[in-house]
Amino acid sequence: MNLWLSLSEADFEDRMAKAVTPVLLDFSAPWCQPCKRLEPELEKLAAQLAGTVAFYTINVDEAPNLAAQLQVMGVPTVILLVNRQEAARTVGYQPLPRLLTAFSPHLGS
Repeated sequence: MNLWLSLSEADFEDRMAKAVTPVLLDFSAPWCQPCKRLEPELEKLAAQLAGTVAFYTINVDEAPNLAAQLQVMGVPTVILLVNRQEAARTVGYQPLPRLLTAFSPHLGS
């Protein structure tokens, strides 16, 4: 995912504190087939929202405490944070139109 930066538990708070735009967090795992299926849809979403949202991917196997903190119960889970508060969430595979429906209303665009 080229617009999606990897985010670890260690740098989560720092990145969120410095965020000046809404943030999309993609919680996934390398072994997760629905996550792999979702990747192209997330790439399209990132292309449409580039410049208005920061994009981070989080491997739940490497960041279990962060996943628990944000109450991620399954992967893939995509969470939109606006002003560090959860504005929207999707769980499981979602095609681009559903992702846009879930997240766009919270982006003011």
